[in-house]
Amino acid sequence: MASNSSDGHPTRDQAVTDAKIQLLTNQIEKDYALRLKGKSELLAVTNPYAEYTKVIAESDYFEDFEYRNWNYTLNHWIAYENSDRRTTNNKK
Repeated sequence: MASNSSDGHPTRDQAVTDAKIQLLTNQIEKDYALRLKGKSELLAVTNPYAEYTKVIAESDYFEDFEYRNWNYTLNHWIAYENSDRRTTNNKK
């Protein structure tokens, strides 16, 4: 992990490493969004008019910070979550 800068604040590399990304959904779990934990700005959404109130997954894994295709990430995370739910429901 990167060290703190001379002023005691985390360096950009450390802030990125420590960041978590969250998958949110609305009340009826129809629409989804991504945001960085602790931030209110949404990075990608399936519906810009939905109210995202529930965090359903969180990850601290980032492969590439220079190019962030948040819509791609959102779509793949939704597909993963939906397939995981189907698998879980089939085991019940």
